[in-house]
Amino acid sequence: MGQVLNIGGVRLALSCRQGIDVSSHYEAYDEFYVGQTSGALETPDISVDISFGRVHDITELRDCFETGQSWSLFRDGDNYLVKFKRVGSTDCYMTALISRDISAVDLRCGNELIGSGGRVDSPVCYPLDQILLMQYLVRHEGIIAHSAGASFNGKGYLFPGCSGAGKSTISRSMYGSDKMLLLSDDRIIIRKGPDTFSIFGTPWPGDASIAVNRSAPLKGVFFLVKGGENRIEPIDESEAFRRFMPVLSVPWYDRDSVSAALSLVNGLISAVPSYLISFKPGKEVSDYLEEFISG
Repeated sequence: MGQVLNIGGVRLALSCRQGIDVSSHYEAYDEFYVGQTSGALETPDISVDISFGRVHDITELRDCFETGQSWSLFRDGDNYLVKFKRVGSTDCYMTALISRDISAVDLRCGNELIGSGGRVDSPVCYPLDQILLMQYLVRHEGIIAHSAGASFNGKGYLFPGCSGAGKSTISRSMYGSDKMLLLSDDRIIIRKGPDTFSIFGTPWPGDASIAVNRSAPLKGVFFLVKGGENRIEPIDESEAFRRFMPVLSVPWYDRDSVSAALSLVNGLISAVPSYLISFKPGKEVSDYLEEFISG
């Protein structure tokens, strides 16, 4: 028996072959754990087999993508292998061997992750789950964006921006509205459906700690810009494309994935209107935005 994690409509089935309890997780993930695996479970999108003791041998592998922070990615034949280390350390505490189609993960963890009583926080959390979703989604007409997101009367709106752009600030400004359901204040999943694009909340919140497992059809994109007044102005598709690219999580090391991501963004900006929004923190921007959307 294992746990099922659902992020952006992608089902990850987690199991530990050694029977170690990995059910404990961080609070932001509460809404995203949707049950336990069983023989009757439909086939998951990603199966994660967790074990403890020894990590993969990476001595013969060569870096494919180096973040300079907590993880590095290697090629291992047709598969990917991700090495995780603590910031400021060279020691590897976890490795993930990921199948080429991102459907199966052999996750090996060092024993130092096992706490007292043999219980551990699930290792399938940030950044591993985001790496898996980044690679999986781009193969299935989806992508992760650095963006706040909200549902207004059942319709979805994005507020993309790089770090410091004001995603958490505008989310706090909208908090408390009886018409706005905030999905996330930092990262949103975008997926293309048969008739529309939809946005999904994620368990990767920003400073406002908003992480809601809900979705809504996307109806507008508001790129955050600095300004001292509440103002919204439309932009054309070329400007929207230029502003989208820096806020997307894309496997730049994979040519096919990059091509798929570019195609997805082109389709999105053609289908959904884009705007620039500057704002003053406070309830006024929430009222201004609601009036604009309603009009």
